[in-house]
Amino acid sequence: MVLTKLMVSLVFIVSIASVIIAANLQSSFADSRVDTVRVGSGPAGLAFNPSNNDIYVANFNDDTVSVISGTSVVGTIRVGGNPYEFAFNPSNNYMYEADRGLGFDHAVSVISGTSLVDTIPIYGGAGSDYI
Repeated sequence: MVLTKLMVSLVFIVSIASVIIAANLQSSFADSRVDTVRVGSGPAGLAFNPSNNDIYVANFNDDTVSVISGTSVVGTIRVGGNPYEFAFNPSNNYMYEADRGLGFDHAVSVISGTSLVDTIPIYGGAGSDYI
């Protein structure tokens, strides 16, 4: 009996109004689109949570985060102004999302699964240099 290990890597492409989920089957080098998932307005950042296998998309224009499981949006979370970047903490499985905001309206949104846990205001001044 011969066992063959199939290596699969997923590629997530953020476009104007959706996330394209593509698979690269390394053994055959056959790239294929798995699905296109509609998210909020102005997707700007994307992160993967390995604890629940969900994908988080920061929707810059409508101040939301879309949560994708598989090929479906399973949650939309209202966050602070102009979300754009994520960090994942494996010790508590929280996703931390940076809200650029306008003027002095900067914050970090703390997300667990499909729920907003907390919003932490950041004070310091206008522009993204402070977050």
